[in-house]
Amino acid sequence: MALLLRVIEHARVSARFKRIARDALAQSTRAVPRIG
Repeated sequence: MALLLRVIEHARVSARFKRIARDALAQSTRAVPRIG
């Protein structure tokens, strides 16, 4: 049971990290002018 909770928590943290990384990437691409 503890292992299942740990897996769920890890999935939640990784999903949050993916969202933060995607938002940061979108902001950086918006700040930097497009090349080409």
